[in-house]
Amino acid sequence: MLSPQQQPDVGLEDEQTMLTGSGDPKEKEEEEEELVDPLTAAREQCGQLEKCVKAWERLELCDEHVSSRSLTEEDCTEEVFDFLHAKDHCVAHKLFKAWNKFHVNLKDFGLGR
Repeated sequence: MLSPQQQPDVGLEDEQTMLTGSGDPKEKEEEEEELVDPLTAAREQCGQLEKCVKAWERLELCDEHVSSRSLTEEDCTEEVFDFLHAKDHCVAHKLFKAWNKFHVNLKDFGLGR
């Protein structure tokens, strides 16, 4: 018999698997599947578009310029709005395409006009 120090570390999940005998690989695969937020995915994709990348670069240049000065009232508001506009425009198109793809016609359920 193993001493407590020599016994392997067994977690609650491992104990349940041993007790129930549920070691089905398909079940484990389903548990590991992670849901992806479409908004987060769209933001990541859109952030890599040339228009967004260029707007981000202009924002970074402005930030460097403003940060290099000690007494200035200058800010990068315009560059921030340009970047957000470019990214949001792309994200909106991606989300509405996805929404339309999976949209359920309410008339089928007697809820539409």
